[in-house]
Amino acid sequence: MGKIGVGIKMFECANCGKLEYVWLDGYAFGDKILEDVMFRVYDKDNVIIDEIYDDDYWEGLNKAKWLKDAQESARQCLEDGEGLTCPNCLGEVLKSGIKTKKTISIQGKSLQEIVDGLRELEGKNE
Repeated sequence: MGKIGVGIKMFECANCGKLEYVWLDGYAFGDKILEDVMFRVYDKDNVIIDEIYDDDYWEGLNKAKWLKDAQESARQCLEDGEGLTCPNCLGEVLKSGIKTKKTISIQGKSLQEIVDGLRELEGKNE
């Protein structure tokens, strides 16, 4: 099933390193019909889509249409820099790596500075 080869541009996760593929959740473009249906996205430049479900799953659905929509959605996710998931750590893969929660450095800070920093972060996450 691997698609690694010459000319394939791999994804990179800040936590896990180079990735052969990333996940795209079908809900992003197929709403409830494809909720929790995961597609593998290979090659950052050519956007190769691979579904992991057998033909029984696709019975009654237009598989070719949904695979095309998955490819278009993956391209849009790459352009926007969000919406793709690392298969190892489940972090969101961005153009620059993995989206992580913001942190503050507490070394050499007073308790009040730490509390203020935490409140500031909390306000940004709401």
